[in-house]
Amino acid sequence: MAESAWFRLSRSNPVSWLRRMKSESADVVVADPARMEPGYPAGPRRPPAPFPAPDALADLFPEIRRVLRRDRHFYLFCGFDDMFAARPAAENAGFRLAKAVVLDGGMEDPEGGNPGLGYLLLFENGCRIRNGGSLPGILSTPVRPGRHHDGQSALFEQILKLSSYPGELVLDPFLGAGALGAACAGLGRNYWGCDSAGLRIEGAAARIRAAGGTPSVALPEADDGLDSAEQLSFVFQDGPGEES
Repeated sequence: MAESAWFRLSRSNPVSWLRRMKSESADVVVADPARMEPGYPAGPRRPPAPFPAPDALADLFPEIRRVLRRDRHFYLFCGFDDMFAARPAAENAGFRLAKAVVLDGGMEDPEGGNPGLGYLLLFENGCRIRNGGSLPGILSTPVRPGRHHDGQSALFEQILKLSSYPGELVLDPFLGAGALGAACAGLGRNYWGCDSAGLRIEGAAARIRAAGGTPSVALPEADDGLDSAEQLSFVFQDGPGEES
């Protein structure tokens, strides 16, 4: 891990979090909105939350594009039906769909008995030559939207190597269990993740520490509608500033 890499976790509503951020400050954004369910992190027998409604996407995607540097990438995990809302919302925000990757889980869903399939959409903010590689059309992986565990690490590492360099900033508006942050720690990328639930932030911080990172945590903003008095089990520290 690069010594200069930093890791920050913010407890916040993702749109409010992005709105406080400087324009063109991020080098890659990876989002899995299905992780944003209330309560504990999604597990193998806990169904993910519904994908955001079109109105929510219309608020989220323009902010993602505003903070993303030109000629950089935005990755979105989603289900099959979700693509029909996500693609037009992203294109309306100014993104271009470069690739849709099928994530073949290769296993039965414990709730529904159906094979686990998900999709990873790669959007471009401009036109950028990727770092000497590409994603295949189909990936055999245990990763599915909203269902995350250690099997996702290889995919996140592939995304980071393809679309970023050491020392660059990766944004994660729905940090979930912190696997993307852990991958950033291993590859020397700066990481800034957001989640509305303190329990998920605790788990993500522990996972990043286990990968060699030292995360700092930002207190929630008063206008996010969150309980700023919630006690977390680690010390809040100052980190890179948010745009006021």
